[in-house]
Amino acid sequence: MVKKDYELIVTIVNKGWASTVVESAQAAGAKGATVFRGRGSGLKTSLFGIPVEPEKDIIFCAVPKAISEHVLLTISQSAALLKQGKGIAFTLPIGSIVGVFEGSSNDGKEKE
Repeated sequence: MVKKDYELIVTIVNKGWASTVVESAQAAGAKGATVFRGRGSGLKTSLFGIPVEPEKDIIFCAVPKAISEHVLLTISQSAALLKQGKGIAFTLPIGSIVGVFEGSSNDGKEKE
């Protein structure tokens, strides 16, 4: 069934923080998330004269609009996003979405 009342929470954090973000999103009501690996293109830093390219974890989480702000704030607190250099999280509207299951388990059976 096509749903229209969802938002996508996008979180970009330093490599290794994805599990913290996903666990906190689920604790706040999200049913799951998708994690991608990426690389930042911001300020270049070096360590002992060797350039360091920061690897990133990028997390997509589709949630109902009714809980999106709560999930976003929970992610922000758990990943310390208010501290400089820790990451960023934001929401994007989803026009339509299919394949979302609202049952209590992720067994592939859609809620009746």
